[in-house]
Amino acid sequence: MLLRDFGQLSRLCKELLLLPFGLAETRGIQKVVECFSSYVKWLSEFPVPSDLSDLPAFTKLLKQILQVRKTAGMVGDENSGGVE
Repeated sequence: MLLRDFGQLSRLCKELLLLPFGLAETRGIQKVVECFSSYVKWLSEFPVPSDLSDLPAFTKLLKQILQVRKTAGMVGDENSGGVE
């Protein structure tokens, strides 16, 4: 399932980069593509958890990803302009 999600994120990045009318070159689209690409990279480089003892490290990685999203304004309260 996780590999399928990598593929979906990768496809989304490609689709965003193919947006017409110069939209792909806008700062917002570039920021989203950069963030999503980094998530795919981090997750693909992380070893697949093989048992419960691996879960704390994987959970830490997921929390870091969520923190990056929050810092980038992609997650937050209604005033942040981000998306939940």
